[in-house]
Amino acid sequence: MIKAALAFCSVLFCMSCAFAQQPSFPFLQDGGARDSFVKNMDDSCLNAAAVRNDHSQKVQKYCICWAGAVADIINGQEYEALAADQLSDSLRDKIKRAGALCLDGG
Repeated sequence: MIKAALAFCSVLFCMSCAFAQQPSFPFLQDGGARDSFVKNMDDSCLNAAAVRNDHSQKVQKYCICWAGAVADIINGQEYEALAADQLSDSLRDKIKRAGALCLDGG
């Protein structure tokens, strides 16, 4: 029984080490920070569409899908760069993939 408990603790410790080495994803949790990020991204998308005079329901649905998808996949390092007005290659690729997903009905 003690060996099993120690083995379980070892597994938990190793899992926590693995998670600590993973990049953080700051907007996975619903609430304040995520809601604010999604709203800002959605507004940015809608403003870009407004320049083209497109206010359709399809654009509105696309923008909220895209904003949520970006919030799901942006990591802390990419967000820090974005906050400093820098768009990393990795985030640029993720933004394109989020857009394609939402165009396909995401």
